[in-house]
Amino acid sequence: MTQESYGRTEAAPAQAHADVPDEVLRAVESVRRMMHIDGVQYREIPVPRRLADYGIGVGLGVPLDEPGYGDAIRSGISGWIMTLYDLEPRKAWRSHWRCAAFVCAPLPGPAHDALAADMVWDAVTQSLESVEAVDPAGTVTITRNAGYGALAGDGTAGTSAGAGPGAPVRTLGFEVRVSWTPATMGDRDPDVGAQVAAWARFAHDAAEAIHDDSGL
Repeated sequence: MTQESYGRTEAAPAQAHADVPDEVLRAVESVRRMMHIDGVQYREIPVPRRLADYGIGVGLGVPLDEPGYGDAIRSGISGWIMTLYDLEPRKAWRSHWRCAAFVCAPLPGPAHDALAADMVWDAVTQSLESVEAVDPAGTVTITRNAGYGALAGDGTAGTSAGAGPGAPVRTLGFEVRVSWTPATMGDRDPDVGAQVAAWARFAHDAAEAIHDDSGL
């Protein structure tokens, strides 16, 4: 991770690690060592300094190319996870650490907005159970999109019933924003690499659900 990911963007490269707590450096190493999931793209992203003293940011992407759904689906799944660290524990976090994450993705097939939101949140909590996330909280927003012209459908999927070629492609999607405190055992550091891996797994599973045209 670069010095931007530590939230100290003003540091010169030679000094970037000089004042970084050992806990944060170990967290960075755990992210570097984590196993990557096939089909998921990873990239480093900066963490805004206003969020915490230090931070580790990872952007995620899952390309999709599902025929008949238009560019709304082919644009894929995108998201990120930021692991934040404050020198003084925050009361709301009950820890020095907090994870914040986001994913934007299409939804497979037609769905009732309320049921879709519940389905997405259930999938989020199931993904976070693997890392024993503490106090997860967040929102799920269901989005509706219609593509026209070059972004219209081919009449095979994603359009209204009976629509022919060139009809607008209508798709549902979701945006999920969630934060949680990573679990720690006594004086041990949280496994930050495991937090990133769990969120990447959620993005990957969302892509699998679209490919299979099934629920999350």
